[in-house]
This record gives sequence, structure tokens and C-alpha cells, in this order.
Amino acid sequence: MTVFNTLAGSLGHGLQIIRAAELTKQGSTVEEIVADLTKYRENMNILVLLNTLENIVKGGRLSKFQGSLAKIL
Repeated sequence: MTVFNTLAGSLGHGLQIIRAAELTKQGSTVEEIVADLTKYRENMNILVLLNTLENIVKGGRLSKFQGSLAKIL
């Protein structure tokens, strides 16, 4: 068993698991999989689009002031 830090949450974590499963099916060794996943996670970008910032402000990730400014834009 090998522990690997995906440096990601939910979606990014799942994508790396799928990638590891594909490499396993191809017969890659554990060392090859870890090397590939390391490159994969370094190049992974996830873009999230929101209709509204309301929940982001409620959750505290943006201040009310920042949320108000964003509405103006």
C-alpha cells in the first residue's frame, strides 16, 4: 500500500483515482503510477463557475464587502 497526497478535494481527488485505476489496468508498477500521478496533480487545474456568490459570502470565503463589490462587476 502506498499513501499519496492528491493535494486536492472532491473532484480533483476522484480524477486522480480514475487515472490510477487506468494505469493499473495498463499494468503499470506502483512506482510508475506514483510518478505519473505526481505529474498529473501538478498540471491539474479545476475551474468552478458560480451563478451567485451568495453562498460563498455566507460561508465566509468572501467578506460581505467583497461580495458587494463582485455584484457591481
